[in-house]
Amino acid sequence: MATERISISMPAELRARIRQYAADAGLDVSTFMVIAAQAYMDKQDRAKRAFERVNEARPETEASRQETDYLLRSPANARRLRESVAEAEAGERGE
Repeated sequence: MATERISISMPAELRARIRQYAADAGLDVSTFMVIAAQAYMDKQDRAKRAFERVNEARPETEASRQETDYLLRSPANARRLRESVAEAEAGERGE
């Protein structure tokens, strides 16, 4: 697999926080950023799969797929939806 280098511009305060978090984790900044990005993508994928299960329980329409995709575009909405799914799943398990 070919690798690609990317460059990210950000405010100095954010860069310093990322460096500190990476150091606290014992990682270099690049490794820390890749792990953080992968964790975020995994959460998004889990949320999409959860909503796919919900949509499978009822007749699925193109409009419902588009609505789910739209809601998951916003990180804040995606976070709230993931939290709601986790709460619902915890309730199903009786936790």
